[in-house]
Amino acid sequence: MPGTVPSWADLYRRLPPGLEPYALELEWDREHLWSLDLPVEEMEIAELEWQLALPSWRAEDRYFCVRPLDVLEAPHRHLEQLERTLRSDLAFPLDVTLRSGRCFVLDGVHRLRRAVLAGERRGSVRQVPIDLLAPRPAD
Repeated sequence: MPGTVPSWADLYRRLPPGLEPYALELEWDREHLWSLDLPVEEMEIAELEWQLALPSWRAEDRYFCVRPLDVLEAPHRHLEQLERTLRSDLAFPLDVTLRSGRCFVLDGVHRLRRAVLAGERRGSVRQVPIDLLAPRPAD
């Protein structure tokens, strides 16, 4: 049904092969992620740039169909993602976790894309252990 937001379990089943090694089966909450008190460190943007070739963004109701690189190659076709990229604030660190031996951006791909566009060589990141992503039950 158009306009219906699929569950994470449903989206996980639809992952394209390029994302499978990196996506988490665990559904995590962005607000919870942002609330974690984690140290901020610097990382080379080049270590994360490979992710811009993955189809991680959506277009309308179609998930996993836009690569961040597509926005650069045809910005007129991806205005929503272009606007989100240009509005992204590099003052906030990228949240990354280790997946398949590489640092993978959990939250901040638009900021990563913006950093690349701006020619940034280093960026701020928070390393997020996966076990901290599951919200703790309320007491």
